Parts: sequence; C-alpha cells; structure tokens
Amino acid sequence: KEVYGLIGDGAKSQMDQYFFYELAIQAYQRAIQMHRQGKAYKDITSNMHFLEDDFNDNLTHFSAATERFRINIGAVRYKIESLTEALASRSRVYQYKYYVPKE
Repeated sequence: KEVYGLIGDGAKSQMDQYFFYELAIQAYQRAIQMHRQGKAYKDITSNMHFLEDDFNDNLTHFSAATERFRINIGAVRYKIESLTEALASRSRVYQYKYYVPKE
C-alpha cells in the first residue's frame, strides 16, 4: 500500500511481472502488421516525407529486411505463440474472470 501511495494507482498495471511480456507480444504483432501493409504500415508511411530523406536511410532498409526475414521464416510467430502460451495461465490479460463483472 505504501508503494502504491508513492507511485500512484495508475502504475499498478506496470508492476505486474508479466506486463513487459505482453508488450513484447504487441510489438511482434505490430512488426507483422508493418510487413503485411496493416495499420502499423499506414501509420509509418503517412508520416514519411521524401524531401526530408526518410526513404534513403540504409540502416532502416537493412533493419526492415532483417525483420521481414524473421517474419518469413516463422521466428516472430513462434515468439508470439511461446509468449502467449507462457502467459496463458499467469497473466490477467488471458483470463476470462478478469473481464466479467463480479457478482
């Protein structure tokens, strides 16, 4: 109670030991969206400007190619599945009882 009093009640979700695993799953899913022209792709390309040289960055292209290779060989999907499986019984996000009102 003392810790919550110091940091605030809103930080409670970040103190869950599995919170960062859930963030990793979301990041992996955004990576897949990026390479499948999903919402993440549209968000990134809408803010790019040709004149400001956003399209001519070799590191960006190399990183994108590496990420796409990992997606194509199934490494990203495997990470999502293994993290989801590990969290299924532990994290509150994957348990139905935390989404229904208490009676």
